[in-house]
Amino acid sequence: MIRVNEDWVIDVDNYSYALQRDMHRTALVKVDGKQVERPMYKSVGYFATLDQALNRLLDEDFRERFKDGEHTLEEAIRVTKECREAWEDLIRRCMNG
Repeated sequence: MIRVNEDWVIDVDNYSYALQRDMHRTALVKVDGKQVERPMYKSVGYFATLDQALNRLLDEDFRERFKDGEHTLEEAIRVTKECREAWEDLIRRCMNG
């Protein structure tokens, strides 16, 4: 699992990358007959590549910012550009270690 930030994770398996929102709560589940507390996540989508999962996360970030209220096109473009630059900067920093 890849922790992107406090609200998002990407679960990785042999077949896909699952973008998941951290629900910030836990649930009791049975593992090998024992009750275990596990974090809860809500799946947003499954993707063939990490890049696709990150692009979807960027889209989700845009939607969250603009879903309430009324916004100008100029504001939307400015925020979209800022978000994209911030994500690209984060990816560059991670890749350059």
